[in-house]
Parts: sequence; structure tokens; C-alpha cells
Amino acid sequence: MKKIAFFIFLTLALFGVSCNTNEVFKQQNDIAQLNWASSDVQEFKVPVSAETAKYRVKVLVRYAKNCPIESLLVHASIVTPNGSNIEKDGQVPIRIEGKNQGEGLGDLWDTETVIAEDIEVQQAGIMTVRVAHTLSKPKAPLIMKVGILVEKQ
Repeated sequence: MKKIAFFIFLTLALFGVSCNTNEVFKQQNDIAQLNWASSDVQEFKVPVSAETAKYRVKVLVRYAKNCPIESLLVHASIVTPNGSNIEKDGQVPIRIEGKNQGEGLGDLWDTETVIAEDIEVQQAGIMTVRVAHTLSKPKAPLIMKVGILVEKQ
């Protein structure tokens, strides 16, 4: 009986630690044929219920272990419910000094990078976030998924 109670306690403790209570939205889109084309702009519709709040947007990337890119250059266009347009550029580190960045499991690696902070939203509605890569090459090979994570600050 003590083992069961301990297991339940441990499970609940881990669940509580792993939850992000500030998370508002999280979605990842599959990339066709594992080649993210620069023309393939990923779009996300984020429901925003708070009338006045600040948000942080992170870019999420799942890539294959042998991805030849060291740093994925990205551009994000964010349109708030009241029509404000915010343009941000950033870098998603894939490999530093030969080491894959993020969390890996076998051949799959996940990384997240803050692209925008302190985004002020002054009315409830839909925030639209578009993400595209801005590498000099037209395709980013071995990119499997691209997504966003929006958190309330």
C-alpha cells in the first residue's frame, strides 16, 4: 500500500513540476518531406482571452539529428487582436561546436527559442503568428516540425 501511495505522490509531483501554468497556446505543424521551404510560411491562430496582458512567443523546431544547419534563421510576423503588427527576426540554434541543441531522443531533437517578449494585447480575440525561415538557401533540410509556444508573462 505504501508503494502505491508513493507512486501516486511521485506521479503527481512530476506532473505538477512539468506543467507550465503560463502556457496559453502550443502547436507544431509537420513539414512536408522534411524540407522546410522558405515560401512555406507556418501560420498559427492563437485565441487570446485576456483583455490586457503581455505575452512571450517561442519558436519550436523539431529536427533530425543529422540536420546540416547550425543556426536556423527565422522571421515571425505577429498580428494582435487589435491589429498591431510586430515583426521579429531570430536564430534557432541547431548545433553549437558539433553538439545538437535542445532535447534529443534518438534521432529527433526539439528546441525552443524566444522570438518575441512583452507583446501587449489590449483586447480579447485572435492573435495571428506567422513563421518562416530566412536562410540564404530556399530549403531547410531535415526540419520535421515548426511550431510556437505562447506564454502569458
